[in-house]
Amino acid sequence: MDTAILYIEEEDKSLKKINNSTPLKEKIINLMDRNGLDTEQFLIVMWEESGGHTLNTLNVSKNPDTRTFEFSTDFPLIADKYPVPALVLIAELICRGHVISEAIDWTIKGINRTIPAIDEEKVRIMKNFEKNDNKIISIKGKDYEIHALSDNSDAIDIFQLKSKDSTLYFRPSGTGPDVRFYIFGKKETHLEEIHTVMNYIDDNFKYY
Repeated sequence: MDTAILYIEEEDKSLKKINNSTPLKEKIINLMDRNGLDTEQFLIVMWEESGGHTLNTLNVSKNPDTRTFEFSTDFPLIADKYPVPALVLIAELICRGHVISEAIDWTIKGINRTIPAIDEEKVRIMKNFEKNDNKIISIKGKDYEIHALSDNSDAIDIFQLKSKDSTLYFRPSGTGPDVRFYIFGKKETHLEEIHTVMNYIDDNFKYY
């Protein structure tokens, strides 16, 4: 899919762009090799920020003759714009004895906010900010590594701003006159931080 934005997070937390299935298969094979597994079934969950998500099962087994791993699935894609699949998963995990609250890092808070921008302003923000790709910028005394995330046709769709204790993203909305910002940061300061970054982008890249 040309419009897909697909990245894998490496062990050092950097993002690696992928445009085919090979890197993901290699990750799974390495994981199974490290754990001495010849066969395993994975639940694949792909989350999407506006509420859509895709679920599927992936069967991976080592062929006894060729000793290579083979991948298969028994189902078509399961996609939904409602939280029913997520609730089913959570209910099943609870039934199996998992304590969901213990798997959550409560020191981190995620939230999204928007700034108003008509189509021309969206384009201007993305074009003007592109000069910061792979650079470090300082916003109100805090340093951020900037990375442009592109789709498989190499069109930049999202910018990532990563500091030592937070990660922010922003992108133009495809459905309304605004630019959307997202933060995963410290619970005590995430609201102030996202508004600081929003104001910086709005003031410096929207009108020039």
